[in-house]
Amino acid sequence: MRGFDGLDGLRALCVAHWIRHPDGGAPARVLGEGVEASTALRNWGIGTG
Repeated sequence: MRGFDGLDGLRALCVAHWIRHPDGGAPARVLGEGVEASTALRNWGIGTG
């Protein structure tokens, strides 16, 4: 069983992006709304804008 790593929301976004762009033709753009989300994205090494 996998422990909680706080990435479930990001995983869901990735799946939605891959479904929308099955050939991988568009890069995903992830934006954090609010301080907590922006901080989490920075901690994961993902740009916020």
